[in-house]
Amino acid sequence: MVMNPTSEAVAGIRHPALKVEGMAVRYGKLEVCSDVSLEVRRGEALALIGESGSGKSVTVLAVTGLLSRGGAINRGRVLLDGHDITHLSERERRRQGLLGRRIGMIFQNPSRALDPVFTIGQQLNEALSLTGLAGTAMLRKKGAEWLRHVGLPDPEEALDRYPHQLSGGQRQRAMIAIALASEPELLIADEPTTALDVTIQAQVLNLIRRLQRELNLALVLVTHDFGVVAAMADRVAVMYAGQVVETGDVAEIVRAPRHPYTRALLASIPTGVPGARISALPGSVPSAAAMPSGCRFHPRCPIALDRCAREAPQLERDPDGHLMRCLRAEEIANHAV
Repeated sequence: MVMNPTSEAVAGIRHPALKVEGMAVRYGKLEVCSDVSLEVRRGEALALIGESGSGKSVTVLAVTGLLSRGGAINRGRVLLDGHDITHLSERERRRQGLLGRRIGMIFQNPSRALDPVFTIGQQLNEALSLTGLAGTAMLRKKGAEWLRHVGLPDPEEALDRYPHQLSGGQRQRAMIAIALASEPELLIADEPTTALDVTIQAQVLNLIRRLQRELNLALVLVTHDFGVVAAMADRVAVMYAGQVVETGDVAEIVRAPRHPYTRALLASIPTGVPGARISALPGSVPSAAAMPSGCRFHPRCPIALDRCAREAPQLERDPDGHLMRCLRAEEIANHAV
């Protein structure tokens, strides 16, 4: 069940597990994401963070081919282990076993993601069969192993239960087992603790992080919580209004954020210190139908210049690999602003 980190790490040197290059997503005439670029390698955890409406979930749905009706990638590329999967048809995606086999998905709400008319064991069998495993006894044995691996009590009994017979935390653990049972290269977790009681959230996040490390998976974690980012991720991509505005190592960005939006997000986090002030970010994320000209953040930016309303910044890479989308990036790097 546990993969060989050494061989996988060597294989991962050639290609990231996932690479998104300049991706734009359109619904009809409306472009909801544009110029999205990010990558994650085997054994690495990348967090996508931003306010609601920043484009995080649309980005991962585009990668997995799960965009709702009318949505499509109209520019850019999505590469899985170096292979272009951008415009594969649903039939071709199924034939190649992309979602469910090579890409595991943990959704926000396990009650909606799990099929209510099939037992947990039946849903695990479907995932396990993608690995070539067959035979009722073998599938049941392996299914119980996975439920035990994710910490579900009485795994043999849980195999015969329906989703509604489990608690919210148990359903999420079962969904994690189903997502990992096919031994995917890439695991995507879209706000995986949103529907859970606060006392269960930390347990589930710790479980995901532990299994990601044990299995040497590439993990993309969608969240709006920098506390989760600090605990779970190696690198972070900050999204605003459908674009990635900053990407770097978590420790570096938490210690010294560069983009004004990243700074504002971090400044709005409660410190727990009595009397400490929290700086609320004024305004809200613009809708895709009313994007501002120039830099999309300029109406809310405390250091915006007149040119920021006219010129759209590009995502540029520093010599240290840090990515930022800001017309004042050089000044910020030199501590001039």
